[in-house]
Amino acid sequence: MKNLKLILACFMAIFMFGEAHSQTAHLYNDGGTITILPNTSMRVNGDFEQVNSGSTVNQGDIYLTGDLINDGLAEIGGTFHFDGVASQEVLGTTDFYDIVMNNPVGVTFVQFAGLPADASVRNSVIIQQDAVFTAASNLTLKSDASGTAFLMDYS
Repeated sequence: MKNLKLILACFMAIFMFGEAHSQTAHLYNDGGTITILPNTSMRVNGDFEQVNSGSTVNQGDIYLTGDLINDGLAEIGGTFHFDGVASQEVLGTTDFYDIVMNNPVGVTFVQFAGLPADASVRNSVIIQQDAVFTAASNLTLKSDASGTAFLMDYS
């Protein structure tokens, strides 16, 4: 009887909390607006996809362990951390404010739907470990009257 209670408790824990191993999520923004307020953060353990004019108003930090697929509105402010342990890809046009690359395998800016990857950074790119740029990659450091974007490589 004791074994039956233990098995039942394990089954209920798995049923209530998901499988017994870690899972990744897929955040899918289909036309909505995601807002991250100052001094707050959002962590996505998996891919983040924006489509159909989906937008992100980031005044804090976004941590991403998967790929960024952006076919929505292009501007993502605040600090965007590529924080995966496997290769991460950025697909689509995205205008970042700050990027922190903290991925031992690398981050690649690739083509999306036949269009060249077109990513830009308005303030800083900080490379904590490795960053991988393919021949198809296009990462632009933007400068204007308010300041000059820069790259810091700590790898």
